[in-house]
Amino acid sequence: MALISAFTIIRASVVCHLTLAYFFLTAPQKIVSQNAVLVLGDSMQMPHVTDFDRATPVTAFIAVVLALLALSDFTAVSMTEPLAVEYWSSITPLRLAFLFPFTAYIYLFKAGGYANNGGKYFETRSSELWMNSFTFTFAFLELMMWFWVFVSLKDQRREIAVKVLKEQSKAQGRTPGPLTSYASPIS
Repeated sequence: MALISAFTIIRASVVCHLTLAYFFLTAPQKIVSQNAVLVLGDSMQMPHVTDFDRATPVTAFIAVVLALLALSDFTAVSMTEPLAVEYWSSITPLRLAFLFPFTAYIYLFKAGGYANNGGKYFETRSSELWMNSFTFTFAFLELMMWFWVFVSLKDQRREIAVKVLKEQSKAQGRTPGPLTSYASPIS
């Protein structure tokens, strides 16, 4: 059994998204001036965001999107366990499939990045607007969190399968087989 269940991690993500939504609505400067954003942005040589001095229509839209994401995740994580495991087992790889290339793209194609050769085309890209320390930090932390959920879900799926096999064996009056006689594959 994992130390922290996947559903606990998702609930923590919901709280983080709601907190970010609140601060995007009221004081976006507090978000981009956090130590985690500054340290991770500096370590990856990302430019810092300077446009979040006060709340704007853009930050309000970001707040609404984050709140909607948090509420939909909270609704989905509140389902019964077998149904929630199936749902998150299908959604988590999709989120990872988006976050892995997105985070890599931000890092590799930033100004002075490995894949940016510094030509005129690269200086005028509109995607430069979201290649900053905040976007990279958010994408990277989301990537780590969803990968943790993915790993925890694999363990939870195995535990549910063992429990179902034990219940089926008891219902049929048989003794548990080698897969159901212990809860951990590592002795």
